[in-house]
Amino acid sequence: AADVVASFIDLVDHRGRRGYRFEIDEELPGERPLFLRTERDAGTEQVISRRLRNIKAIDTRVDLAAMLVDPWQIRRSSRETLNDDDRRDAAFVDLDKPKQEALDGLWSTLPSFFVVGPPGVGKTKLATEVVRRRFKRDPSTRMLVSAQGHDALDNLQTKIKETFAKAGIKDVLLVRSTTPEERPTSD
Repeated sequence: AADVVASFIDLVDHRGRRGYRFEIDEELPGERPLFLRTERDAGTEQVISRRLRNIKAIDTRVDLAAMLVDPWQIRRSSRETLNDDDRRDAAFVDLDKPKQEALDGLWSTLPSFFVVGPPGVGKTKLATEVVRRRFKRDPSTRMLVSAQGHDALDNLQTKIKETFAKAGIKDVLLVRSTTPEERPTSD
């Protein structure tokens, strides 16, 4: 709720452990948790508050919490596999070999898919292909798509919409969670 500027002074030994000495020019706010952060992180209070609210909300979803703690514990094989027609599909052929193998592995795994990697490796392309195939096979599918940040989620949402339009998939509700005022919410 408030910031106090602190300047690093010295590295000290405190009870046998390394400590940092800071100098401040004003009183610390009392009786509240304090967080030390770099100046460039100013304004992150809302982000921290949102993450804490989300962590608390997970308590109401024991199944989701268990899946996030250990996805492999509740992972099970699906009876679905990619058939020869799926492998000849233009979208599948357009994927490179590692993404084809990943799609094959994702397709036979339930209940969750996690796509992780550095920028530019094709996570969005793979994710949109999984979403497209799932809705093509079962239009009543319910799916939660998440990303690490709003920009990545904005991009993913746009690509999913484009993929649905190109594939002629209609009557799908795409709902975006609440976002800061400067970002548009879903249609």
